[in-house]
Order: sequence, then structure tokens, then C-alpha cells
Amino acid sequence: THLKEQVEIISTDLLSSSATNAGYAHRIGFVPYNLRTQEMIDGDRRCVTELEYHDYVTSNGEKRVSYQDIDWFTWAQQSTNTLSNCKSGNGCPSGLERLHARAVDAIFDNAASETNRSTANWPDPYDYVDFDSSVANWNVTKTSIGSLHPKSTSSGSSLLTGGMCGGSEDFNTIPLSLDKPGISSMKASGGTAVYQGVIRGAQILAEGRDTLEDPDKFEKYHERAQMLLILSDGKEDPFNDTFSKLVDEGLCTSIRNHFSDHDSPLYIGVIGINFSASGQTGFQNCADEIIDVSNSQDLLDKIQELIQKGAATNGVSRLYDKNS
Repeated sequence: THLKEQVEIISTDLLSSSATNAGYAHRIGFVPYNLRTQEMIDGDRRCVTELEYHDYVTSNGEKRVSYQDIDWFTWAQQSTNTLSNCKSGNGCPSGLERLHARAVDAIFDNAASETNRSTANWPDPYDYVDFDSSVANWNVTKTSIGSLHPKSTSSGSSLLTGGMCGGSEDFNTIPLSLDKPGISSMKASGGTAVYQGVIRGAQILAEGRDTLEDPDKFEKYHERAQMLLILSDGKEDPFNDTFSKLVDEGLCTSIRNHFSDHDSPLYIGVIGINFSASGQTGFQNCADEIIDVSNSQDLLDKIQELIQKGAATNGVSRLYDKNS
């Protein structure tokens, strides 16, 4: 609740008539994340991944299944009994294959082993993440691969363990806009995979730049600060090491390089809400600054502080003078 209140205040401030009249057409985007981000695809809310993955290979090495060939959208709507029966050759639902059932089951087993849980039907265990490709292709959105993304858990995914996405039934990623993001329906629940939020947030920023074909608009783009603010209320869970590994493999460096032709560098700021984000290795190696807060007023002050710092990364303030 406090977070939503402060985002409302900050958004109102940045998008105010004072800012517009001063010549700063600020834009704000918003990316909610649990273990996945939540996006609209073909009228459905989906739990979207921006990672790339290793293939599943049978124990004898004879058969291989590409992760992206698995119909996760359809599998997620099946029961655990259906998965078990199909894996055992006792009948698979129309359009689904036994070998793919074996792959899904193996991926879930890997997730259970990594997280030390008896049941962990999550599709993103560390050993299946292709870190090199995920970093190299961070700006190649996977949203269009509809079969890769299950429905939001609040919309009927039967097979998956909770925490994927879907804390807010009517809320999803909001692209950069001159309008204030409507996030009143957002709820805090589920797992935490900040890497999904970071990658999708960077994609949203990139879309805002890469679609500016008008030279005048592109010039205006260079008058704006570039900021990626990460807000988190808990450590990575249940996959504790994925974000740090992506950072070690160059994720944040690659994202920064994409925006390096701007007049000021991309500023990445982190705010930990009631937890020590400053103690997390991934954030330490990614962000320009990390701030921990424990109450509502501190949160508002620190968001404003990060925005001011991000707006002056080249020595020239790029926020408007609110007193002018």
C-alpha cells in the first residue's frame, strides 16, 4: 500500500503541468514481477519469461527437447495426474507429447532439488537457464512466443506451484507513457525474480528510444534522463542465485551499453523496502546506488533522491525546477 501511494505521488510530480511547461515531457513505465512479469497476450494475462533456456536431454542422451518447443501454455492448465500419466505413456491430452511430459517433469524435479522443496512446479530452475544467451539477447522480447508463457496463476494454471505471477488480476506491464500508471489494483504476493523485472524494464526503456524515428523526437529523447529504478521488498526466492549469475555474466553491463549513445548514462537505482537490498550481491554489482527504507516517508524521500541523482548523472540536472 505504501509503495503504491508513493508511486502515485512521484508519478503525479514527474508528469505534472510544471514539468511539461518547463519542457520536460517525462514518461513513466511500470513492470510488476514475481517469478515472471505479467503481460497481456491475445487477451490473456500471462506469466512471461525473458530468459533463454537449455534443452532437455534424456538420461541416455538419445533424445532432446528444445525448451521453447514445450507448450507451457497448455501444460500449465493440466493436472499433476495428467502430467504423470502422459509421462508414463498412459495417454496424453490432444496436442501434447510424452517426451515433452518427461521434459516438464524433469524441469520440475530440478526446481525441487534446487529449492529443497518436495513440490516445486516452477519452470525456471538455474540449471536450465542459458545465461550467455539470456544476456546476449536481453533486448529480444520473448512475449510473442505465446506457447512459452502460462496463463496468470489467478486465471487458471492448475499444474504450476504458486508464486509465478498473478498477484493482481487486472494489472500488467505498462509501457512508457505521458500518463500516470494506474497501479491501484496491484498486490504484493508470490515469488521474487528481480531479473525478470530488470530485463523487461530495460526492454520498455529501449522500446521508448528505438521507436523514435522523427529526428526532433530523438533530440528530445536526449534531453531526458534515463533511469531504471528497481523496487523490491524481499530477497530472490525461490531461485536464489539466478540474478547474481546473470549480473556476473554481464547483464547490467550489456543493458547499460545499449543506452551508451545517450548524452547521459543509464542510471540504475535500487530501493529495498523493509529488507536489506544493500546486502545482496546482485544489486551491489549492478546498481549505481542501493537504498534501504523501512517506512512510507523514507520511501518517498528516497525515490525522489534517486530520481534527482539519476537526472544529474552527467553533471547537468535533467529534472525541471519545481520553483520555476
